[in-house]
Amino acid sequence: MSCSKESTKEKLPEEKPNQVVLIFKNPHSHNSFKLKNGSSTYKPLAKNGKEIAAIDTNSVLERYRFEIGAESDTVIIPTKLEVLEVKLLYNALDRLTYFFAKGDTVIIEYDGNKPHATILNRNTNNGLVNIEMKVRDSLFNSTFPPSVEISNFMLMHTEWSELESPKPSFQEYEKTYQKKKTQDVDREFMFLINNFNNSQVYSKTDSLIKQAALSELYWKAKNYLKSIETIGQLEQSTPIKQFVSTFENNLKQKTNEIDWIERSMAYQEILHSSIFSEFDYEMIERNGKGGGSRTPNYIALYDSVGKSTLYSEKEKKNLQFNLLEQILMNGNTFAIEDRLRYLTKFRNAFSDDALTNKLISKYNIKFEIDDALELIDTKGNKLNLKELIAQHNGKAIYLDFWASWCAPCIKEMPSSQSLQKTLADQNIEFIYLSTDRKEKPWSEAIAKHQLNTGLHYRITNADNSKTMEELAVQFIPRYMIFDKNGKLVNNDAPRPSEQEKLIQEFNRYLGQQ
Repeated sequence: MSCSKESTKEKLPEEKPNQVVLIFKNPHSHNSFKLKNGSSTYKPLAKNGKEIAAIDTNSVLERYRFEIGAESDTVIIPTKLEVLEVKLLYNALDRLTYFFAKGDTVIIEYDGNKPHATILNRNTNNGLVNIEMKVRDSLFNSTFPPSVEISNFMLMHTEWSELESPKPSFQEYEKTYQKKKTQDVDREFMFLINNFNNSQVYSKTDSLIKQAALSELYWKAKNYLKSIETIGQLEQSTPIKQFVSTFENNLKQKTNEIDWIERSMAYQEILHSSIFSEFDYEMIERNGKGGGSRTPNYIALYDSVGKSTLYSEKEKKNLQFNLLEQILMNGNTFAIEDRLRYLTKFRNAFSDDALTNKLISKYNIKFEIDDALELIDTKGNKLNLKELIAQHNGKAIYLDFWASWCAPCIKEMPSSQSLQKTLADQNIEFIYLSTDRKEKPWSEAIAKHQLNTGLHYRITNADNSKTMEELAVQFIPRYMIFDKNGKLVNNDAPRPSEQEKLIQEFNRYLGQQ
């Protein structure tokens, strides 16, 4: 009898890591797009410079960023889903949709500013991976697909303005434009639907990706049909209506697909936008030096969703989580007590520690209210704003509220540094207070933009500080001036780029005028 050193036990398949890895080569920012008439559109879809979006395991939308200008940058998206839908911002007004399997490693390279994704760890149909770029380049040879153009007033108006005279009125042109674009959208949808429907399935992964892609198209089609009904073009989209009807009939027989459609970003968009048409709510005014804005009363909407019979419990949880995040995010619109009360309400209603802890971590939530505004400097030393002001008694103080993700804040920094040189012999201290919740992006921004003048601190309790609430910093950048006695004398001071006005302000409080 002989024995073998090799095990006869059947080898188990390797478990895929709970993540998708995106490797960007020379990543290009698509935060802005220059229109033909020379004007630009900035960040209508990106949030705080985060150009990547994905739905996580809890059906919550998460956003990610890559390092612009880097030779290479890696973004790791955690997921327990077998298929992850990823959207990448494109030309500011558009988003490219990709479907990746759990465990995929993807390299994204650029031809000019056009991204091209290649899955490195498995064989797949690369044409389907990049099919949305194919729609733009091959099917229409245009910057934007018709589904983006038809809903964008700015693009339509730009085309009309470039017509040679005599040209039709804008109202007449709009009807012609929408009719043509509706026909083009029909072609766009059917191209995508047919490509996924007719794609060969070689594995379970292929089948799941096909299922997820068709679910996304179903919800995009539903939303599109609703939008064109309002402009009187619905009768033209027979193929799309047929696809929606067929999908719904199949769905009734396959209840296991419900989870997939709920993780579609198009479904999430429809669900979240529905609350603004279903419920009455007030708009809250937010005013700043550069103008004002209005924010929906997310507290009222949270309560309305809770009382509603329109949504399932799962949908209510999704909606109220997103509304709660808006309440926490808008810390200078909603009182600290209200923010903590609604976080507690959500935790008690759903008993979901994972989601609750996610918000507590993300927004540095403490279930207590501080009077002081706590700060930490670049060396880890801690103090509060009152102590900081007192340290510089006898000097005027220029306080700069900013954040690493705030482009207008960063844009002002060269002017601020130049101003410090101009006023070097004056009794003025330049102090920078970052509202970044995490240390890393703050310190990286200081290094990247060479912010090596002035005193730098990060606010560590912005979300539960009464001082922060009283200062009412609703927008950044925001600038304040304290006089030589430590008294706040201007809580909405000129920006550094408004040098002449700012110097006049300083002179008032330095007793030189």
